[in-house]
Amino acid sequence: MTLMPTPVMYEATDFEPFSHIVDELQTPLTHVFYATNRKHQQNSMDSPYGNEFDNSLYLGKATVRIGERETQ
Repeated sequence: MTLMPTPVMYEATDFEPFSHIVDELQTPLTHVFYATNRKHQQNSMDSPYGNEFDNSLYLGKATVRIGERETQ
């Protein structure tokens, strides 16, 4: 996976910006909370909300992976 290059100020240091984060939280998965007024589409798990607007507000949580399944 190609990411942006390391900023120069961190290239030649021993600084670890994520060293304070416990191992269990160092994962390519993250949760994103959302609110939408898009109309809910029945029986569509791949795309539960369409492009039409609704008078209701829907709240949810999506799990997002950064990288491929093999990325750790």
